[in-house]
Amino acid sequence: MCQDLNLPSEAKTILLTLFFARFRDEEITGTDLVMIVSEDIGELVKNMRLLTPDGPLLSNRLIVPSRDQKIFFRENGDILGNTYKIADQTFWQICGEKSPQPALQEQDGEEIPRKQYGILWIKDPEVKFEQLVLNDRVKRQVEIALWQFANLEKALETYGVAGKIPYGKGTIMLFYGPPGTGKTATAEAIAHQLGKKLGYVQYDRLYSKWFGDSEKNVRHLFEEARDADCVLLFDEADSCFGRRLDEFHSTDRGHNTITNILMQEIERFRGLAILTTNREFAMDKAFERRILLKLEFGIPATEERVQLWRLFLGSCPLMGADVSFEELASRYPLSGGNVKNVVIKAVTVAARENRQITMADLESAAIDEVGENKRRGIGF
Repeated sequence: MCQDLNLPSEAKTILLTLFFARFRDEEITGTDLVMIVSEDIGELVKNMRLLTPDGPLLSNRLIVPSRDQKIFFRENGDILGNTYKIADQTFWQICGEKSPQPALQEQDGEEIPRKQYGILWIKDPEVKFEQLVLNDRVKRQVEIALWQFANLEKALETYGVAGKIPYGKGTIMLFYGPPGTGKTATAEAIAHQLGKKLGYVQYDRLYSKWFGDSEKNVRHLFEEARDADCVLLFDEADSCFGRRLDEFHSTDRGHNTITNILMQEIERFRGLAILTTNREFAMDKAFERRILLKLEFGIPATEERVQLWRLFLGSCPLMGADVSFEELASRYPLSGGNVKNVVIKAVTVAARENRQITMADLESAAIDEVGENKRRGIGF
């Protein structure tokens, strides 16, 4: 791949860095990436071109901006301040495996290519509501929103107002909070509850450097969602639901055009769309008024953390007698994603030594995870 694209050595180093970062579920800033391949300020300035939209990594869709995925960069600060991750297709190509995203569909026993644009990754949900650990307030709000989604059309007709509301009948939810608190898992559980597939928006396929392509892709995105009758998921929604810009440059106009089309399509969409974000961001007011449910996912309370530990380890046959879920929950304010990481680390240590999991294994991993949270700046 690198030879075919004639990538310079600096681009290869950045690609390799992001490849290994994928295993740690880390995002890396443009500043760190450019500094890795630069020995002095002169090289740093020169190597910034590697992260521009016309550079070899973004133009070939090998990497994508992961936190603030604007395809239009107005100044160098955007490049350095942005965070990046390796594109899914690039990751699996380096691994030498096929992407888990289905590339083909079956029809009458034969395989046919997917629509050329393929902006959604459509998958069966793997999480059920009974697998979630949510507080009563969150559960109640989700239940009300799902009732509206399932019954709104009939209710509008019953009360004689259906004809007065020709559009804006879809259901839009926003889930926000620190990483690992169950936002994406809840979206999967909602899709499972409704008996629908889940359509992840692939931002690296949505945005294009070619004039006019991004606007077309936004429309294709909603067309795909309607055809598949899936729950639409904008993970890290701050990538495309930010405020419109004052138009000082042509790139500002491009950004605003995409935002306007996105608002139009959201307004017409009659399905269920879920937006998730790990951080606070300035959402355009026109988007904000279309959201039915804004739901904060915080670090679980102590009682919920006990449930999380039991969910992961309650049926473990190789558990030491000294392990106390109550003590772990009390001492370490971890999210569900953090608890999962702790369990994986503890299982790895115990399995290598062919013994039971001990409280010391879990506490050691939990301390590491708390430290990781501090380094990541968890939350808003």
